[in-house]
Amino acid sequence: MTGEMMIKYIVLCDGDLEISVTLADLLQNEAVARAIKNAYAKGKRDIEAVVTDPGALTIKNKKALQTVTIPKESFMDALTLAEEDAKAKKLLKKGCDRIEIVDIETL
Repeated sequence: MTGEMMIKYIVLCDGDLEISVTLADLLQNEAVARAIKNAYAKGKRDIEAVVTDPGALTIKNKKALQTVTIPKESFMDALTLAEEDAKAKKLLKKGCDRIEIVDIETL
């Protein structure tokens, strides 16, 4: 195999947050429901917020996407090479010492 691959990754930290909340659970919180009603139905009485589509909301840390280009022959070492790239860019530090590969793209 000849050519290159672009590895896209993010740095993971110990304090990262990722919570998924359904819209029904969100509207059960009285403060949230009241804020939505005030924003979209200000001055109206006897209204309720009803969820018709069981969607979900995900709350998570915003991460910068990092990239590294490696030869296709090094596919088996992609994670190691991405970790070495993060170390070279000084992205890994105390509490942020792992990476997650998000995408692999052939060039």
